Amino acid sequence: MATSIRAIQMAIALVNVLIFALVFTSLWPFPSGDFNVDLPSPGDVVWGYEDGVVTVSAPYSIDNGGFYDVDDLVIRYGVTNYTDAPIHSGEIDIGSLPAGHVTSDSIDFTFPLLEMYESGATWMVFNDDFLNFAVEVSCYYTMKLVHFYAEYNVSVPWDALIQEGLPIAPAAAKKAIVAARRSYARQLRAEHTVLLEDVRKTGKIVRTRENEDDLRELLDSRAILQYVNDEEWYGVNPLADPEGWR
Repeated sequence: MATSIRAIQMAIALVNVLIFALVFTSLWPFPSGDFNVDLPSPGDVVWGYEDGVVTVSAPYSIDNGGFYDVDDLVIRYGVTNYTDAPIHSGEIDIGSLPAGHVTSDSIDFTFPLLEMYESGATWMVFNDDFLNFAVEVSCYYTMKLVHFYAEYNVSVPWDALIQEGLPIAPAAAKKAIVAARRSYARQLRAEHTVLLEDVRKTGKIVRTRENEDDLRELLDSRAILQYVNDEEWYGVNPLADPEGWR
């Protein structure tokens, strides 16, 4: 009887040791830094501007130096400027990251110059600013027994796109006009051109089932501008008017 009791006690003790080991190996990588998220430093972020489109690339790496594979690894991020005007947001679904492995990639996004005006980030066109990255990392660990979630923030300098200041120099104005025209030229299709011609001639839009989607695209992109004086009328944005490109 005593032997049986001792065997049970030893079994319980062994189970407790195993549970402790499981909990320790599950949690230790996070405070110890064995599971590490390396976000871009200011010098790592590369951005450029060409043909009316801003491109941004911010490298990152995640090191799973723990004992178990990581599953359902997801990165969610939002980018704002100094005044919290939204610039971009997105999600990167990495999936699984085996123990002892590192994954490296970059947060890449583009946005047309015109969108900066529409999103409230006009300041960034003429003034230095910051890109503030708010990054959320979540994953499951130890056969999905442990859920890890963390938030990270990093700010990188932003140089004004037009640096000549105000009043805008003729060369800077010409550069912005050419960039905007090129941006519209890439967006417009043959069916858009027909609608723009009608608006130019009549100052009105006529909606049909066939042209509803195309008209909505032109209105949303500000290729067609709506005016409200004594009565509502419409005009073609000079930057989007193919007649003005010739």
